[in-house]
Amino acid sequence: MDHQTTRKAHLPSVIEDDNVSLVHYTSFKTIFCSILIRTLMAVIFMGCGVGALVYAISNSDTQGKTTTPHAHIPGNIYSMDLVTQMSACGKMYYTNRYPIASSNDTQFFNLTEVGSSWYQDSVYKKIRHRIGLSSQDWRQTYYVYEDFSFIDSPTGCIRTSNITYSTYIKSMGLVNVSLLQTDATIANKNKQIKVTQYETIPPPSVLYGNSHPTLVDVYVDPNSHSALLWEMRFLDVNQKNSLYSIRFEFFGMVPDQPDDAIFQDYSKHCKPQSNYIYEN
Repeated sequence: MDHQTTRKAHLPSVIEDDNVSLVHYTSFKTIFCSILIRTLMAVIFMGCGVGALVYAISNSDTQGKTTTPHAHIPGNIYSMDLVTQMSACGKMYYTNRYPIASSNDTQFFNLTEVGSSWYQDSVYKKIRHRIGLSSQDWRQTYYVYEDFSFIDSPTGCIRTSNITYSTYIKSMGLVNVSLLQTDATIANKNKQIKVTQYETIPPPSVLYGNSHPTLVDVYVDPNSHSALLWEMRFLDVNQKNSLYSIRFEFFGMVPDQPDDAIFQDYSKHCKPQSNYIYEN
């Protein structure tokens, strides 16, 4: 057969005039595979995008319904042991109830006010709680750690393992407090502050000092989740002392990390070289 008459199924190129143009022929099978691959890739990328969107919506709904207490995400339950917060200047009010002589059903109440400060580190489990801010009204400062405490006072210092970070907060009924209302208000002088209110009836085992708080309310800033006010009421008719209520107000409470030095600024009674009293 003549060499010039031999032809392939497809010519790789043709010659037009004086210019050479390469004309490529692609089979239908190759075109179809290319379109199919591109379509599959588009479907895969679209599926990934839809999946990410569904996951984000689902995760957002789950977080919105959480009831687990946390320093930054309180829900239907609030526990103050999970909060880092501080206030250098607050108030403590305690009320005593006394019967009036020659009367079985009439009582009078005596309200006492004293300054107070609160520093709390929930990560390293430390609290510094001072009752009495001036040298004239200072009563105690509690330096509370994870496993023990110092109780510093003008008369001396006690080191005790009976008061720890968790037990100190529990003694005030401030753990697992139930949501009561989200649109409550509290008064600071002439200003009304919007807060979230939690309330609980502590079990009989909860004791603040030697008294059992029968009802506890906590008022929490809805944005910072800091406790601005908490109040313990002692309504047990069988209670042997005259204590009626204790209320702590810390309207300046903020969710800041206290300086670690604040948890060790003892008076001379609690310095390492001093002879403080051990109490087990």
